[in-house]
Amino acid sequence: MIVFVPDPILSPSPALRFGLLATLSFPTSRRTDLLMVDVGKRAAQLGVSIHDYYRFAWRTAARTGAAEVRVVFPDAFCNPQRTRELFYRFLRVASRHWLKIYVAHNFWETYDPPPEADIIGLPARQQCDVSCSRSPETCAARIINFLASRVEKRPVHLLGPALRTLRLVLASRQPFGSFDTIAYRRAVDSELKEMQGGKWNVGKGMETLFLRRWLERAGLLEKD
Repeated sequence: MIVFVPDPILSPSPALRFGLLATLSFPTSRRTDLLMVDVGKRAAQLGVSIHDYYRFAWRTAARTGAAEVRVVFPDAFCNPQRTRELFYRFLRVASRHWLKIYVAHNFWETYDPPPEADIIGLPARQQCDVSCSRSPETCAARIINFLASRVEKRPVHLLGPALRTLRLVLASRQPFGSFDTIAYRRAVDSELKEMQGGKWNVGKGMETLFLRRWLERAGLLEKD
């Protein structure tokens, strides 16, 4: 299992491999072997041009020196047709060395990914009008059914899964290859909050502990 996060992390388990997540809200130039580039939720809401996103992805890949670069191609929320159009527009400028992640909006009803996509990204935080943190069973069921019924071999990546949604998918034992998260950067319990003097958001040097506690809650790690 590969987990993409924006912070420097000491791996808490040999079963997990960590990659670097870079978004416009969390830019980075830290050296890494495995990089994932995404526009990020905030920037997507504000709007980013394909040209500016390409420049960000290209600079980040160059500065980090990553041997493997995965790029989430531009998408249109809950609009598969528009997402395909954006995929092909970005494909014209994207490096041929990048692994192309296609965001499969509405995958539980309509699934027609471009053959050029290397990785299928499944929304796991917000699925159209369903919030995965408020309705984790709905989101997880859609993902589990998709994983159980698909016949192609392209890797599946869960995009920013809500904690309870991820836990349900993992419990199903349906295989997928990777996911990304920044959710661990907010304390999952009061103990972590108290360790930081009442602050919920992660402090410097606490990233690995916060992530480990989050992964324990998800069921990927056993508690110490």
